[in-house]
Amino acid sequence: MPAIRRRPGVASVATLAVIVVTLGAAHLLAPEWSRAVGLDVWNAGSARADLAQTLARGEEIEVQNRHILEQIQGSGGVASRVAAGRMTLAAATAELEALNDGRPGWIDGLRYAYYDVPTHRQRVARYLIAKLEARHKADPSAWAPLSARLEAEYRAMAG
Repeated sequence: MPAIRRRPGVASVATLAVIVVTLGAAHLLAPEWSRAVGLDVWNAGSARADLAQTLARGEEIEVQNRHILEQIQGSGGVASRVAAGRMTLAAATAELEALNDGRPGWIDGLRYAYYDVPTHRQRVARYLIAKLEARHKADPSAWAPLSARLEAEYRAMAG
């Protein structure tokens, strides 16, 4: 019986060639599918660059998110001082304007929510009054005198 020689190198090269041809055919016949399953390995450099850019953008968004949360917490502190009578509506409005300066979407949100209020300052005051009303929803007896005080201060601000 003749000896069968193994040629592992030839088999490996043949297998590699079949894989490369299969990947190429998959990309030609179904490019979206081959990208979705990660078979477009020749674009790895571009994919790595996209990933790095996405991760950097995620960090930027996280920083912005923390800043917005700080603005929201600060606004809550201002509202608490107004409710306790330690700050006037006019002073609180000025502080909220400064505190929320540059907050994405805040000014547009105020314009939308208080479309019939003529000035930004008055919209901020209305925002604060609404915030306090929501806090005191469960206790109407506490809200009534606070509401009366805030409405009087609002009228004085509006001139």
